[in-house]
Amino acid sequence: MSRFLRDYLYVPLGGSRKGKGRRYANLFLTMLLGGLWHGAGWTFVIWGALHGSYLMINHAWHWSMQAAGFRLEAHRAYRLFCWLLTFLGVTVAWVYFRAPTLEQGNAIILAMLGTNGAELPMSVAARVSGLENTLTLMGVSLGGGSGSAFVGNYLWVLVGAFGAVCMPNVAQIFHHYEPVLYEHQESFKAVRDQARIRWGYSTTWAATTGLIGLVGVLTLTQISEFLYFQF
Repeated sequence: MSRFLRDYLYVPLGGSRKGKGRRYANLFLTMLLGGLWHGAGWTFVIWGALHGSYLMINHAWHWSMQAAGFRLEAHRAYRLFCWLLTFLGVTVAWVYFRAPTLEQGNAIILAMLGTNGAELPMSVAARVSGLENTLTLMGVSLGGGSGSAFVGNYLWVLVGAFGAVCMPNVAQIFHHYEPVLYEHQESFKAVRDQARIRWGYSTTWAATTGLIGLVGVLTLTQISEFLYFQF
């Protein structure tokens, strides 16, 4: 889909051949139309508009840094900040992509920003009961359920974050079999060099794949239709 948007929307619109201003407009329009491709709804319009805005800001930022002579990419703290900022921006955009309605998407975003307050588990609330008035002003309520459930929910978030950040993706695991079309050899080398786990024809991988498939089947509780089938 990225190739389609580039070759049949971005390039025909003029791409980057007609100046920086036109380039930014083309980036925004391409992503906006990409959002509308998924469905005629305001949620998809916002999803496309946000990604288009992100691209515009990204290109403008890189241009301004180069013009000023800064080389911030060499600093690990800067790369970490960029990663976190990108993660947060994409997460916000995908809320609207998956939300059934614009109102529900707005409600989720507001909840993510803490407008609904926060709750502490009862075990923690018992130790800070003297600060109840202060915490209430901060939007934090006491006695929000059992500590095990509270910790358990965030534990799964940490486990998922660890898998997303530290574990290799599909392209890295299967890079020997070229599961992705790379336009530049440098991109393929980068994926190859970053691969910590490599798939191969072996008994170990067969058993691992079978176990993961079995766990997936046994944990099925309801039918989950593929996202694009809903349009």
